[in-house]
Amino acid sequence: METIRFMTSLILFYLKGKFVFEQNFVKIKTPNTLLGLIPLGSHKSTLPVNQLSSVESNYRVRFGRFLLGIVFSVLGILLISKSFIVTLVLLLIGVNAILSSFETHLTVKLTSGDVKKFEFFVFEKKKADMIEDNINKLISNRMDDTNTRSQTDRIVDAINSK
Repeated sequence: METIRFMTSLILFYLKGKFVFEQNFVKIKTPNTLLGLIPLGSHKSTLPVNQLSSVESNYRVRFGRFLLGIVFSVLGILLISKSFIVTLVLLLIGVNAILSSFETHLTVKLTSGDVKKFEFFVFEKKKADMIEDNINKLISNRMDDTNTRSQTDRIVDAINSK
């Protein structure tokens, strides 16, 4: 059983989501927040390995959000002589927009057609890759377990060698 924990919020950095990989299940727990600021419980789900179809990862930069973050940051720096509080708020908004413009998405497709999407911060890209690798291993192991050709070959060999 392997557990991978990941950060779900820059502001609430102590709130962690987690993926737990077991032999037959992938258990996922992510915190719920109100406006990304107030923790309100958590969302739990369990995915049976035999229901996993595929997993995809996508890394991208949202250029509009990145530019908006730069604009807010520069504006905050320009207003530093007028008001420190306004500067601080604008810098926080700007830096948050810049950091959140780098996105890593993990998409898990199920055999039922459902799609589960998970977002990771740029700092957690390595963990998203680890989760993708673990899910792919579980899918591969399940495919090997259900591969009847290798089992049939062994039975034929046993019959032929008597």
